[in-house]
Amino acid sequence: MLPKNIFLESDEHSGQLSSEGQREVQDKFKEGKINILSSSTTFEMGVDLGSLDAVFMRNMPPKTSNYQSCRKKN
Repeated sequence: MLPKNIFLESDEHSGQLSSEGQREVQDKFKEGKINILSSSTTFEMGVDLGSLDAVFMRNMPPKTSNYQSCRKKN
């Protein structure tokens, strides 16, 4: 059980959401209303969040060169 002053609120951000839906999730995350976010690369583009406590990356490319190639496409 979590202490009373800690909350967990999660959501998902992906290309399957409308632009308005993506913006709504982004705003909630920035405002701290969502503190766990599952996101595709749709959220990383041009969003400045300041600081994050942790980032968990899943399905990372196997080599640095693969990641750099993915980044250049975006």
